[in-house]
Amino acid sequence: MSDALYHTTYTGYAHQMTRDGLTLGGLIKIWHFRWKSRRQLETMTDEQLADIGLTHTEMLVEAIKPFWVK
Repeated sequence: MSDALYHTTYTGYAHQMTRDGLTLGGLIKIWHFRWKSRRQLETMTDEQLADIGLTHTEMLVEAIKPFWVK
């Protein structure tokens, strides 16, 4: 990753965190929740997914997202 891209990305995260009132600890908690939730989706049966309104394909799309992606 180039220094310019890293700086732009880091500055963007820092600005968004400040604007949204998040702390680093809060951001880590959000990321952990996303990671854990996506791993739990992978263990669900098609019946369980249907109960929460997801298809198997929708679950796969969600489950492969990195934890930092909303």
